[in-house]
Amino acid sequence: MLRFGSTGSGARMGRRWVSVRLENDDFSSMDARLLLVTAPILLAVAWAVFNIGRAAVGQLQLMLKRSRA
Repeated sequence: MLRFGSTGSGARMGRRWVSVRLENDDFSSMDARLLLVTAPILLAVAWAVFNIGRAAVGQLQLMLKRSRA
């Protein structure tokens, strides 16, 4: 469902807002704005965990290699 409207003082200045709501059984009460805000944050966190994990594994391998030598 797509709703258009305007805010009180913003209407005089021509500002409009659009509300998008997902009409799916799985996401019936989830607002699309929540998804738009959290998706980039979760993507950044996942990328950071990936990079930190990769560096940690590299250091662990280096530590094991030095302990054997």
